[in-house]
Amino acid sequence: MIERPIELAPEKHRELMLCRRGEVLLPMSPQPALGDKALALLRAALAELGMMYAPGDSEADLLDTAFREGVLDWRCPWGRPGDLLWCREPWAQVGRYFRYRNRDAIKGDEIVWLPAARMPREAARLVIQIDDVGISRDDLGRYVWALGVEASR
Repeated sequence: MIERPIELAPEKHRELMLCRRGEVLLPMSPQPALGDKALALLRAALAELGMMYAPGDSEADLLDTAFREGVLDWRCPWGRPGDLLWCREPWAQVGRYFRYRNRDAIKGDEIVWLPAARMPREAARLVIQIDDVGISRDDLGRYVWALGVEASR
């Protein structure tokens, strides 16, 4: 099990704080470039494993299945199932307590808010455990890592 920091959009952070389970879509870089020959090879490799794909199936589903079945030797840079990600966010330390700008900021207060990149591990109020790793597409049609997560704090 590995722990690493991650910065999430404030709305995703709030969603995970409330519901405890969810899916996080994180960028895949570089984007895979699949031609007809590569797709045919993936279909053939999956057929050897007993999985059949029609030519009309989406490329994202094909890539996801190939990744999950070990046909692709890719590794998600965000982690594997069982790894922990602690979520960084803008913060401040007041006395011995931590405050969070997304929750505690009041207009006109004199607190010096620090950037998320400087947040220490002990200040994190949200730690998520990766349950599942897959490949999907986002709203713009780009390939992304789809992490099924559960909040543990």
